[in-house]
Amino acid sequence: PAETDRRVKRIDLTVEAEDQVDEIEDLAEVMRGTMARGIAEADLTVTLNVLRRMIANLESGPAADDGEAD
Repeated sequence: PAETDRRVKRIDLTVEAEDQVDEIEDLAEVMRGTMARGIAEADLTVTLNVLRRMIANLESGPAADDGEAD
């Protein structure tokens, strides 16, 4: 348990695991660059905002359909 919060469980990674985390982070960075290639920053921002709103809508559950988009 963590010293300040008994609900928290702490794990320590081995050196091998830390190396794997580094490799995964490097790969994720390359993938993000590949996915975003040729897409304007403003378009990415709008896309992320829309996706976040969609997630929030799903998390809040079904709502009455008034036929209008927000």
